[in-house]
Amino acid sequence: MKVWVKKNVGEDQQQWVRIASQISNNDIDFITTLNQENGLWTPNRIHPKNKNGTRDYGFCGLNSQYHSKFIKSEEFKDGRKQLEYCYKVYKGRKTAFYGYGVRKNSINKFELN
Repeated sequence: MKVWVKKNVGEDQQQWVRIASQISNNDIDFITTLNQENGLWTPNRIHPKNKNGTRDYGFCGLNSQYHSKFIKSEEFKDGRKQLEYCYKVYKGRKTAFYGYGVRKNSINKFELN
């Protein structure tokens, strides 16, 4: 099965792009949304504080106000489980992510391989 890969990046990012591609059945909108949320594809990213004092965490910028139980769980530390959770949230409401609105800006960074 072909999967999306990100051009010109190291294996540290590439592994997560491939997993996200597999989880989402090659949904390029999901892949590019994640890229706009966290362009380095780091599972332990902590975003700057939001205006309301909350923070966003991980691959897809999960907000601490709405996803604190998952963020504090052991599953959050497992990159694959985090991506699965992100995809579940994404499928429920794509527009919950800032990255969804600007996802097209990074489409040229990926290729099906």
